Amino acid sequence: EDEMQEWKFIHRVKPRHGLAAPLHPLLKDFTGSVFCFLPLPIRSGLPVHVNGNFILDSSRRALWKPTSSSHRDERDEWNKKLLKAISSSYARLLVHCRSYFTKHSYKTEKELECSIYGYYSIFPSLFQPKATESRCTTSEQTTVMARK
Repeated sequence: EDEMQEWKFIHRVKPRHGLAAPLHPLLKDFTGSVFCFLPLPIRSGLPVHVNGNFILDSSRRALWKPTSSSHRDERDEWNKKLLKAISSSYARLLVHCRSYFTKHSYKTEKELECSIYGYYSIFPSLFQPKATESRCTTSEQTTVMARK
């Protein structure tokens, strides 16, 4: 009970977080990581890095997990609220990045294809094109990205 008293402030704190997406489709082996100011040994499962002021366990290597399901754990609720805020921000990131990948005219159909591939590469893996599906060469991708 006394331990939970120190977390009573948590409902007044904003769930601060950030996302970092690679905007260059040449990063084919990119794997998103999770950060709490410093990197954690956790993969996000998304093609973006996620940074948030998560509540961590005492080893600082994992997110807080409640030890008992019999009482309400504000630390666990905080992490859940933070993940909900991150989900909303990720959706906004996808909308915002659309204009980044479509803000100029394309000289060739191949440049358009490379830009579309770059945009969809920041979507969750369910929608990611396989590397073998991209017919964009390194020089074509670099040309498209250099115009942005």
